[in-house]
Amino acid sequence: MLFESLPTQSVSCTRLNTIFSSPLSALIMTEPSDPKIDFLQWQEDTPYSLRSQDIYYSRQNGLAESRHVFLDHNQLAARWAALKDEPGVQFTIGETGFGTGLNFLAAWHLWNQFGFKCAYLNYVSAEKNPLTPDVLARAHRAFSEIGALSEQLCQILPPPYPGFHRRVFANERVCLTLLHDDAASAFSTLSTKVDAWFLDGFAPSRNPELWSVPLFRAVADCSAPNATFATFTSASQVRQLLQDVGFNVAKHKGYAHKREMCSGTLTLAGQNTENPSANKTGLPVSAAPWFIKRAPDCDTPIRNVTVIGAGLAGSAAASALALRGLNVTVLEAEQDIASATSGNPIGLSFVRLSTHTSAQNRYYLQAYLYALGALTGVFARAGIAEGDGWRLNGILRVFDDADEKRELEAFMATPQASYLVQALSAEQLSERAGFPIALPGAWQPGSGWMNPATVCRALLAHPNIRVHKATAAHCLAATDVGGWTLTTSQGLISADAVVIANGHSASEFQQTAHLDLRRVRGQVTKLAATPASSKLQHAINYRGYLTPAWQGTHTIGATYHPKRADTEVCSADHEENIAHLNSALPGFLAQNESQAACGGRVAFRCGSPDYLPYVGPAPIVARYIADYQDGLGKGQLKRLYPIGTCYPNLYISAAHGSRGITSSLFAAEIIAYWMLGGPPPVDTETLHALHPARFLIRNLRRRSTTPAE
Repeated sequence: MLFESLPTQSVSCTRLNTIFSSPLSALIMTEPSDPKIDFLQWQEDTPYSLRSQDIYYSRQNGLAESRHVFLDHNQLAARWAALKDEPGVQFTIGETGFGTGLNFLAAWHLWNQFGFKCAYLNYVSAEKNPLTPDVLARAHRAFSEIGALSEQLCQILPPPYPGFHRRVFANERVCLTLLHDDAASAFSTLSTKVDAWFLDGFAPSRNPELWSVPLFRAVADCSAPNATFATFTSASQVRQLLQDVGFNVAKHKGYAHKREMCSGTLTLAGQNTENPSANKTGLPVSAAPWFIKRAPDCDTPIRNVTVIGAGLAGSAAASALALRGLNVTVLEAEQDIASATSGNPIGLSFVRLSTHTSAQNRYYLQAYLYALGALTGVFARAGIAEGDGWRLNGILRVFDDADEKRELEAFMATPQASYLVQALSAEQLSERAGFPIALPGAWQPGSGWMNPATVCRALLAHPNIRVHKATAAHCLAATDVGGWTLTTSQGLISADAVVIANGHSASEFQQTAHLDLRRVRGQVTKLAATPASSKLQHAINYRGYLTPAWQGTHTIGATYHPKRADTEVCSADHEENIAHLNSALPGFLAQNESQAACGGRVAFRCGSPDYLPYVGPAPIVARYIADYQDGLGKGQLKRLYPIGTCYPNLYISAAHGSRGITSSLFAAEIIAYWMLGGPPPVDTETLHALHPARFLIRNLRRRSTTPAE
């Protein structure tokens, strides 16, 4: 939900080709296709790196090369033929250079031939110099058999912005995690287990910084037992580095004119020898053992999940898990879904763009970038057309706050910022808004507005999801096999796993009573649309926000009152919203026949003390105190500590504040990681910053046994 007066944005995946690409006809044979990509040149139909002085793939047939080197020599066809098609079953590929994405498309194309209904393919790839959709489209043009997959990839390819980027191709059960960073750095910050490695990149002689000791150590640390690798090179230094970290190495005939390539398997003797978390139950404080994913206490597979809450957080979690083949039951205490904060008429998915790279800023930026590729897909799967409760056609940002203006202008000065936001003069803003605006601002392409209840309905429209309304969950009891029994207003319900996502009520269970949840009152105001105001096509964000007309009214807001608990709509808050609107956009009110409110709504944001949501497993407070109080409370940071003990198969997604649409969608991917494994969608530091035990640890460091601040 959007209550806060912050820059807001959300980009439609079907519009990304328009936003981030140029027509293929505009590509020049020997010039870069994008002025920001000055390192790429086309040599006929083959992309060529000016930095490495090397081609991206074989001139003979890049797709055939990918299949010969990476698919065949990782034995993917045979391994996938033996893979169980069950909920929770995953296969993970790691790649050291995404390049044009041709290896990914080759693997995806092969995966689709097996017709999996439950099993999931995770593909994790690092790329320091990412390419844009138009470049990829041209690189794939010669390979018609992967044309449909290429189109899907190019439509929701993330912008070339640093960090983690998650994209889910739900219909094919494929999850792509792109790491826009140096491969060694990216995989050293990733907590995952890779089954097969595609060691790709430009030739070692032309790109020596990639083929390094840190890279191969990270590869070994991220490998599952008996992980395999394949690579196009047979350079002696590469073979030696692989052997040093525990791989056996064999040489084979290379593709086309290349004489040799190599492949191999990680031996048990060499696996993860330098990773203490793989070999010890006691870990040093530097490893943050209280936030590490614990091995399951039993091998019972998770098939049935209960999600408590049918607002944005619960609906998003249910969708992410249902798309992974699980059967999901959603319990909603109210008479309808999206009845609390998610019941506001209009919301905007947004992020506060900043040059600061704190875990908080990284989380919200990554959540926003995930929403770029997710929202339109969510609506498309549910059959909800644009205009029917949502429209993602861009947001106008007006600089009516000096601090935010400086912050956003600093962000716009960074190299990749133009993919996310573009500066506009007052005249340009006025032209797009359709009425005079005196202040300059920015354009955030592809963003827009949406009705949160419509988002929830779209997320819940999956055959694996059942919603029980007017069903309150009162208490949870763990079973002997790692599952849960829920006592509800309609009787007992059993589940293999539970996700608590019911906002302010998330702390009402005994297992989650330690959560510090903050309530902030907000009121939105409705203004009746007029023939003139109905011409407004874009949402406008300033210290508040204004939406285009929907169902005969505009929505403006929202107030921010953390110390108030009254629930009735009041005229003073309407006046406050209208005053902010008149200060930033007097030209809008001037064209209206009336400036009086015609309705409104009060809701309470659910937040945390550090403005980050709680996303992850529910800690057992007594065990955390017993395991860590004596050491952390006395400053004994050099001793070894056990991995944090959490309730088996109990997870939390709560305190998303005013950023529910963007944050909840991304948090659902993090919940899926904690529950089912696979690659996390965020770096380790950010994952830890979201952990529901973070305030427990903070207080134990301060020698306090109080569960939360």
